[in-house]
Amino acid sequence: MDRGLTKEVQDLTIAGDNAGFGRTCAEEMAKKLGGKGDILIMEGIPCEVNSLRVNAFREVMKNYHGIRILESQASYWSTEKGLKLMENFLQKYPKIDAVWAGDDDVLLGALKAYEESGRRDVKLMIGGGGSKAIVKKVLDKDPLVQFNVTYPPRMIAYGVEYAVARLKGKPKTQEKRVTVPADVITPKNAKFFYYPNSIY
Repeated sequence: MDRGLTKEVQDLTIAGDNAGFGRTCAEEMAKKLGGKGDILIMEGIPCEVNSLRVNAFREVMKNYHGIRILESQASYWSTEKGLKLMENFLQKYPKIDAVWAGDDDVLLGALKAYEESGRRDVKLMIGGGGSKAIVKKVLDKDPLVQFNVTYPPRMIAYGVEYAVARLKGKPKTQEKRVTVPADVITPKNAKFFYYPNSIY
């Protein structure tokens, strides 16, 4: 599930679409900004997953000549690092239109830093992953958190489903890899992705 192995010994890998995750975040952000603005990227841990997401995000943004990426820094998918990084960005740049935090934990830190700064120039801040706290913001139509993109939680359910089918001798696929696409969460469908009793 989710991560590959250095030696391919598994019968099946079920993974999220990391490139699709970055691409979808970029497409939705560009739409919301009307194709123009100064933006920041808060990357995750330097690794293949992060590279797939960030490279896909940047590829989409190349199509929008009115959007300028001011800077891209690693936040290590950490709330605390997200807060500190956003504080630095706010000191460094007098005008920021949008921030892609790349992960919901990072976004929580970035939102806190922005709120404490008292600034009002940022139009949009996005994370990714579909955490309860961020989906609730989308559901409540938070003006800064207008949408979210999932890193499919149903991968686990699919894993169980595919494993049971194989054990019964009726495999659902002959492929060695199944990629689960990322979904866009909007105020219209956020209720479907919001689980009030979950811990995350």
